[in-house]
Order: sequence, then C-alpha cells, then structure tokens
Amino acid sequence: MSDAANLRQKRPLSADLIRSVTEVPIASLKEINKLFELLAESLKQVLAGFSPVACRVECDGIAEVVEPTPIPDAIRARFLSQPGALEIWVSGDKGFVLALCDLSFGGTGHEPAYDSEERPLSKIERRLSHLALEEFVCEFPAVLERALGTAFEPHAEPPGQNPPDTPPETSLVSGRLLVNLFGYSGEVRIHLNRKDVLAIVPGGRGPASRMSASVGRQGNIGEQVNHTAITLRVSLAPETMPIGAIGTLKPGQLIRLSSTVHSPVLVSNEDVQLFSATLVSSSGRLAIRVNRD
Repeated sequence: MSDAANLRQKRPLSADLIRSVTEVPIASLKEINKLFELLAESLKQVLAGFSPVACRVECDGIAEVVEPTPIPDAIRARFLSQPGALEIWVSGDKGFVLALCDLSFGGTGHEPAYDSEERPLSKIERRLSHLALEEFVCEFPAVLERALGTAFEPHAEPPGQNPPDTPPETSLVSGRLLVNLFGYSGEVRIHLNRKDVLAIVPGGRGPASRMSASVGRQGNIGEQVNHTAITLRVSLAPETMPIGAIGTLKPGQLIRLSSTVHSPVLVSNEDVQLFSATLVSSSGRLAIRVNRD
C-alpha cells in the first residue's frame, strides 16, 4: 500500500479544467484604439479652452484591469445606445491638476508648479479639475459615435443618488492619456466597464458569436468528462512487518491490521490524491465517509 506522504499532490481530472476561450483582447479591437485616439484629440480641444498655450495629449496605452481598486475623485457617467449602456469613469492625477491650475491662472511654464508631496489638493484645485473633466465627459457622446458607429445619449442618475467609486469586482478597460502643458506632465485615466465594451463594440461581439459553437462543444466535452468512470483507490494505514515474518507467510494465513472502523483512509486515483476519508460500517458492509478537508 502507498504511503499518503509519498503521493504527489496533483490536481485531479475535472471538467472545471476545461475553460472556454471567449475572451477578446481589448487592445486588439480597432474601434477601441480609434476611440482613445479621438478622446486624446477631444481632451486637447477642451484644454485649449482654458488657455491659448499649446498643449499635447496622446494615448499611452490601453490595459485591462481585472481587479481594480476604487477610483477617488473620478467623474462617473453612463451613456445609452441601442446595443446597451456604457459606464465610464474619468480621473486626473496630481500632475494633471497642478498643470491645469497653472494653465488656468495665466502661468507661462517658466516656473515649476508648486507641489508638496505631503499636502493634499485644495478645494479650488479639485473643483477646477472637475470642471475640466466634466466638460471633457460632455464630449463623449460625439466621440463614441465617431469611434463605434452608434449613437449615444447621456443617462442621468436618479435624484439624490450618490454613485460609488468603481466596484472592486468590475473588470475595466483602462486607457491612459498623457498630458503635457508647457513642460508640466500629468495623465488622465479613462476607465470603461469591460463587459459593456464587449457588448457594444462590433469587434467585441463578432468573435464571441463565432465561438458560440465551440463553446457548445466544450460544454459537451465537459459533460462527457463528468460522466467518465475512474478507479478510486482506498488506502488504509501502512502496516509494518519484519522481513523474517514476511518470509514465513503462507497462502490462507491472516494478517492482523491495525486499522479499524473509524480509521482514516486515503482516496486516490492512480497517484493523484482526491480526498481523505474515514473507514465506517454501513448495513454490515465496509464504507468510507468523506472528510470535509
């Protein structure tokens, strides 16, 4: 009999191991790349309304965030279209806020913006940043229609509702816009609900529908795996005998075991441990009771 300590800890065969591959890489969707390019142009036009000083805005990448943290001081907006709703969060970092304030109050960029890492942003700085981002969000319906080819309308929150920050369980598509204002650098983050994106973007819906037959086949395979019979091996505690005693064993001779009813046993499939159990008696027959662990 095999000792439990010698069994290799492997994951047993299960239908859970068969994973459907329906995920669409967001960065590969041309509509999403076009969307963030147009958003960079739109943000540049919004900032031009605060000062005639030239600024540069460019998209620095699109990422997928599986377990995002709440986004503080973000502007949250919802837009409705025929395919569905799209939820968006827009936020700016401290560098963006300081550059925006210097730009708005007539700064020329010849002196660095005052910043102390210890001090929080003032109410004026936060309000000015929100004004700029709110104006930016107002441009979203037109930009979304140009990029995705469908009309969007803003969706107002019910009166008195205070929407929370991004829930941690929401998977997001996060785009990073770098903003350079006469030497000052900051960034604006745009976060979209990934599920909404795949439902609305034509490039996101196509692969999923084409793979539906494949997903069905995978479900059938999983069903076959679940109904496949395998051999379970129940191992009692190992016994110890002197080599001399083993040499004297004869056919029909009984070996007294130390294991009794309620003794722990090990249940395995070949060399894969499945679970531990306890030896019991049921209706005059030996059985095992699976332990919780």
